[in-house]
Amino acid sequence: MKKFGTLAEFSLGSLLEDLLPASQYLSNVKMKEDTSENVEFAIKLKEDVLVPVDSHFPVDKFKAIEDAFKDEDKKAAADARKNLAKAFRDKAKSVNDKYINPPKTTDFAIVYAPTESLFSELSSYQDPVNKELLTQEIMKKYKVVILGPNTLSAYLQSLHMGFQTLKVQKHATEIYDHLKTISTLISHFHLDRIAHLMRANRRDQR
Repeated sequence: MKKFGTLAEFSLGSLLEDLLPASQYLSNVKMKEDTSENVEFAIKLKEDVLVPVDSHFPVDKFKAIEDAFKDEDKKAAADARKNLAKAFRDKAKSVNDKYINPPKTTDFAIVYAPTESLFSELSSYQDPVNKELLTQEIMKKYKVVILGPNTLSAYLQSLHMGFQTLKVQKHATEIYDHLKTISTLISHFHLDRIAHLMRANRRDQR
């Protein structure tokens, strides 16, 4: 599945290139000295604080969900959804372990889901036992925010317009809360409120 991982990284790079100046992000960045792993991209904030951003697209697990629904196999669909959720939990744990490294980085990272259909599945998935949303669980447990193409675009636009005046090291928690708000709103499909949030955020930074 390396092909699809490469396509996800390409999609992420294209978004960054389109929405941020080249000086505001880096590619292939080593976050910790005790590992050989590099994060795909890192967004540069003020005082060179970095936001780690990595993509993930386990296409075989996502396709298994589509196939199960097509076959109207409820048990297979439930199992496939559970497997996809586990893949993203594992990815979030890996990102947390390898790339979150304050004060070099913020105390959170972003995992990019490169299609809206994948992001919709992830943001609507609830744990069958405690009913907690997968995206909320991952944010709380691993400090990782899952974003899709629309939400990442909204966040990058907010960064480009607002972080020029925001002192990042003093407000990293506010940035993280802002990302959580975006993800929560998208999870409930209130896209119109995202635009309002962005406008209010920019007003607060003036």
